[in-house]
Amino acid sequence: MLKSRKRARGRSNDKRLSASRSTTSNRTTTSSKNQNAVGIPSSGTSTVFLDLPVGMRISIFNYLGGTHEERIILSLVSKQTYEDCKRPGIERKIIPTIVITPRAPLRFQHRLGKAQASTRALLQQFFHNAVQDNETYMKLRRYPHMKVNDVDKFDYIFEEEVASIFRFDSRKMDWILSLDISISPTTPCWKVEDSRSLPNILATMLPNLREIDLSNACITRLKCFSFRCPYLEKVTWKNIDKDSCVELDGCNMRYSNNLKEIIMDDSEFVYDQRVKDTISNLENYGNNFIFHYCSEALERVSIRNAKVCEKLTRDEPTVAIPQNALVKFVLNAPSSLRWFRSDLTQENLDMLKLERPKIECRN
Repeated sequence: MLKSRKRARGRSNDKRLSASRSTTSNRTTTSSKNQNAVGIPSSGTSTVFLDLPVGMRISIFNYLGGTHEERIILSLVSKQTYEDCKRPGIERKIIPTIVITPRAPLRFQHRLGKAQASTRALLQQFFHNAVQDNETYMKLRRYPHMKVNDVDKFDYIFEEEVASIFRFDSRKMDWILSLDISISPTTPCWKVEDSRSLPNILATMLPNLREIDLSNACITRLKCFSFRCPYLEKVTWKNIDKDSCVELDGCNMRYSNNLKEIIMDDSEFVYDQRVKDTISNLENYGNNFIFHYCSEALERVSIRNAKVCEKLTRDEPTVAIPQNALVKFVLNAPSSLRWFRSDLTQENLDMLKLERPKIECRN
């Protein structure tokens, strides 16, 4: 009798287990269908991609494009993609980059209670690498691009202290050709201006810069870069705040005689009363126009959705750059200019197409 009951219980457990397996199987099938429905790739997708011919993979990478940071991530996916990213057919190469990220010791406290990174410590490391550690110095020379993350989190130090730490007549990082100190557009303007020491120091340390990206940064050091980096060819500074006091006539970049490209979309410029009266005058003052201080070699300029206000009344709302000022820039532009993007009206675009057919004007 006892054996009979045990057998019955065993058959019952077998049925429950079978039902449980069936339910699990159904759930798995349903889950698999749902995954396919939302486009989740199967585990073999990457294998299928890597089985494609090399030329096809390169074409796909070139088509997708992406930012420099995204291309770096792509190279880390697998050994094969790392090799692909270095092949001759890749249109946008991964540039070896020195990345500087702030590390905030507890003893450095911001006035709002947030820790700031020590510019002092960074300078000491620079000096050590440049003068005392020749092996590291030679390795760093392989990296032509520098990226500074969160420049607003570095603290301020006085120039006298900078001089005591770092001798600028010693080795400079003259192999660095491009610098990116762009930040998040949500960073408060005063936080970046309080951290102005580091941009000023970098301008001195990187004399051979060709390109710089200051997007979203609220600093007043553009003239410093122009003066100390005479070979600048491209300035990208999107979303300039009017408190940065970037002049519409380009006087902040007056020392950049080799400047070829300016990208300053969504920005707020300033001008004084004299410039305001002359920069839009199509009949007179032919030498006074947008960026005339740095226009000698310009090839590409973009100031789409840009605004302007008077320097002494920055509390007043900004207004759109006058159409006459945009037109005057194209009419007086150097022969090197090939591309200009702004908020020109369609009527003025059509007129300039006839007057200056070699310049591609867009809005």
